[in-house]
Parts: sequence; C-alpha cells; structure tokens
Amino acid sequence: MCHEPPSGYFTTYLDYFSNGFSLPPNALLVEIVRSLGVSFSQLTPNAIVAFACFHRRMSEIRIPVTLDLFHALFSARCTGPGSYIYFQPRLDCKFLSRIRSPRGSWKSNFLYVRDRGWGVPTTWSSGLSKIKIGGTHHALQLECGSLGLFDETIDPRLLLPPGKKIDLAEVRALQNGAGRRPVKAPWVRPPRRRVGPDSRDAPRRMGSPRSNHDSALLRMKKRIETNIWRCSPAIGEDGAQKNLKRRREVEDGAPHSVSGGGHLFVEGVNRRDRAGSFWDMSDPDLGWSMGKTLIGDHVVLHLLPQPTESLIHALAWNACQVLSLASTFQLREERSRNSESKLHEEIVMIREELLKMQKESDEKSKSCETLRVELEEKSKSYDVLRQELQQLEEKYSVELTTGEHFLDSALGKTLLTSTGEKAVEGYRASSAFRDEVLQQALTIHDQVVIDCRRQLRETKLVSEEIVRMIEPSVPEPGDENNEELLGTLDEILGDIDDDEMIEALRHNSI
Repeated sequence: MCHEPPSGYFTTYLDYFSNGFSLPPNALLVEIVRSLGVSFSQLTPNAIVAFACFHRRMSEIRIPVTLDLFHALFSARCTGPGSYIYFQPRLDCKFLSRIRSPRGSWKSNFLYVRDRGWGVPTTWSSGLSKIKIGGTHHALQLECGSLGLFDETIDPRLLLPPGKKIDLAEVRALQNGAGRRPVKAPWVRPPRRRVGPDSRDAPRRMGSPRSNHDSALLRMKKRIETNIWRCSPAIGEDGAQKNLKRRREVEDGAPHSVSGGGHLFVEGVNRRDRAGSFWDMSDPDLGWSMGKTLIGDHVVLHLLPQPTESLIHALAWNACQVLSLASTFQLREERSRNSESKLHEEIVMIREELLKMQKESDEKSKSCETLRVELEEKSKSYDVLRQELQQLEEKYSVELTTGEHFLDSALGKTLLTSTGEKAVEGYRASSAFRDEVLQQALTIHDQVVIDCRRQLRETKLVSEEIVRMIEPSVPEPGDENNEELLGTLDEILGDIDDDEMIEALRHNSI
C-alpha cells in the first residue's frame, strides 16, 4: 500500500518527478509536511507543483524562502477526511494561475524511496494541524505585495523545472521480461540471464546479421536503462544467500551500477545516500571520484564472444558515452570558468565600492571634526547665555519681591489708580463708612440747626414760633438759659446711648 511503506522508506508517486520533484526531497518541503502533521505520501502532484513554483518564484524576486513565508501565501486543504493534501493560495495572495489536476490514476504508480536521514514523515493523518497566522505572516504578505508579486498571475508551467517522465510499465517489462523474476531487496541487482552459445549464434545461423545487431543493441539498451527495484519474495535458498552477500558488498562500499535519467551507464558509482534514485550527469554531486570506469571487466568478458559488428556498435555506443561524459565535464569546466570570472568581477566591484565607502568615510570624519569644533563654540556661547539667564533670574526675583520698576511704569500707575478707585468705592459702600459719617454728623449737628434757623428768619416767611420748633433742644446763641440748657443737654446725652442716638439720626435725617 502507498500509505504503508516499509520501515526506513517513504512513498513517492511517479507524477511527482514530472512536476518538479527530485531526490533528495527539499528540506523546506519536508518541514512543511511536518508542520501540517501529515504524511509525505498524502501530498498530491498539485501540491508538488505549487511548492516548486513557490520556491522558484521567491528565488527570482530574491525573498528568503522560509516556512513562515509559505504559510503566509498558501493554506493546506484536504480532498476529504483522511485523504490527500493540496495547497491553495490565500486571499489576495495569488500569483499562480490555475494548477491543472493530473490525468489518470496517479495514485497507483508509486515507488518506495529509502530515507537517508531526511526525516520524511510517513504516518498518515486524518486531519491537518492548524496554522495560526499572525503579525509576521501579514508583514511577509505586505512585503511580497510591495515587490509586485500579486500584480499578475503566472502559468505554473513557466516556473516548473524540466521533469523526468518515468514509464512504470516499461520498467516492469525490463525487470520481469526474458524469464527474469524480481528480487527481494531494492539494493540487489537482478541476476543476469545466461545466454548459451547456441542461442547467441542463432540469428547468425538464420542468416540475419541485422537481427544480431539489433539484439546486441537491445541487450546494451537494457543495461543502460533506469534500474528500479521493488520488494518481492526470495528466489530459493541459494538466491537468498546471493542477495545477502550482494547486500553486504553494497553496505561495505563495493562498486555497483547506478543508471541516470540522461541514459548514461556508469560502473562503480557507490553513493549510499542515493542508491536506487534517478541519476543525471548534470547533477553537480557526481564527481570524478565517483565514476571509476565506463566498462567493467565482466562487461569486457561478456563482449569478447560477440560478433565484430556487434562489438563495433558497442564501441560506438561506448564512444558516445565517453563523449557525453567529456562534454559534461567540459560544460562543468566552462561553468566553473564563468563563475570564476564572475567572482573576479564581483571582487573588483566590491573593491571599488570599498574604496568609495572609504572616501565617504574620510569625508564624514572631516565633517565630524568640523561639527565638533562648531559644537565647542556653541558650548561656549551656551555658557555665556546661561550666565545671562542666571542674572535675569536674580533681577526677576528682586522685581517680584519689590515691584518698584513696574510701579514706576505707566502700566503700574494705571494699576495703582484703578486699584485705589476700587478700594474707595468699596469703602463707601461699607457700613464702616456710614458709621464714620454719622459720627462726624454729631459734631456739626448744633451748628447746622442754628444755620437753618438763621436762614429761615432771613426769609421772613416763617414765624418765630415755627423756627423755634426746629430742634428745640438746641439753644440759640446768647440765650440766657444757655448754660442751663447746656447742662440739661449734657445730662440727656449722658442718659441716651450713643448707638440709639446714631440710629435716631439715621431715621431722622436733616
């Protein structure tokens, strides 16, 4: 079952490889699957397309590709409970056009790949872990929007790298054809079918050299095709012992064959972390030390009995392989030279920028020195101003205490005048002022009465009796009884309370 791989393996579908997937799997893709809490084999080919386009597009606009950035732009969805997973762009974060679903039954075509410490999750889950979107994710969305990522949608086919189309039916035919049975372990190469002299010479006896050439080419083609081994029961006790021996040789580092997607057969390549994977001669991990020879001794022994024409075809094919390998290394050398020249150009540019920055630093240091001198001068000016301020504060404190300078000014005089008028008006309206007026009235009462009598007599309109009736208690000047009246008045005034007299004068004003 695809969701139950053997221990130490994980499941990959063949459609993965035609949609941008390669081995080993991208570490970020593995981390995304782990954060969602699902199995790697639950990813649909659409999810592989979305991740490959995301990785390629972010690299183009030079944004660091991180787990938070992926969750900020995509959300994971299930096709059903406990089913497969696909990635969908979040709202207002779409930069890819519609990703078409794969045609055919892609779920039935899968491989088991050994996990070489990559930590690929293999446990199927019925649900997704909830990813919380916070301020960091919104900030990443705004940054991508400012770079114009969402201004247009791009066809995913323009961003996908060239895929590797793998025909599982053809591989099974190569594996199981010509009386060959599958072996037990994926690291064990199927045993060769021994060809007898009669069967080897049969096409030649039939008088068909072309058939002989075709059969030789077919056998060579089978040797250089992609080898994909699947698990199956053992082929007897002898087969199991041979398989165990071959497994130990591989684990100990013995040379074995690995074929690549470029159809180039390499003998002696031993990469334990890539055993059973798809190789390509453009892979930068394939170094000089990994390919010992293109034709091993056992291949030479197998080719010696072949006809001359077959050997010519085999040598021609081998020459093509050598030329292909030479062109590959030549391409690497050219790339290395180009990268070295680019590196030199970058070094020159960096040196120029460094000199420019050094000049700017010198100019800034001079400016800093000028600013330091100006700062010292301004510091001295500040000290002078601080002393003047202190003197003004002292003058202000004196003025605040005495106020002489202010009172001598026109504004001060106006303030004094208005304050005096307000004080006089207030005093006149007070009871103290009324009491003072009444007290002064008592001292002039007699003289006022006498003056009133005199004025009335001068008019000669009022009789003497009526004149005498005005304050009869007040004697006339020169009156004989003046002394007695004065004594009587003193007695009366002594008996009368001053307050009552004042109150009477208030009610009987003259």
